[in-house]
Amino acid sequence: MLNLGRFQQAEELARRLVAAKPRDFQGYFLLAAAMHFGGKTDQAVVIAQQAANINPAHGQLHNLLAQISIKQRKLDEALSPARRAVALDPREALRHKTQ
Repeated sequence: MLNLGRFQQAEELARRLVAAKPRDFQGYFLLAAAMHFGGKTDQAVVIAQQAANINPAHGQLHNLLAQISIKQRKLDEALSPARRAVALDPREALRHKTQ
């Protein structure tokens, strides 16, 4: 859904996943991403932080937190999660560089 730009539908599905499995990282991560790409950045930060409480060592999550901060024009706040994302998964940085 996210790849197709159907952010509202992706958000609804992710909410169902979170409701069904409230301790599952993936649901929170997908919900945060859907909210971010759907323009709900303030809400996306809250959900992404909940995801980080479940799995703080997920590189893509920290990359998402950096992207959200950039979208909010909080560039100073973007640096820490961006560095963390690269430290956790250096391939993630290379993937974005080549796109």
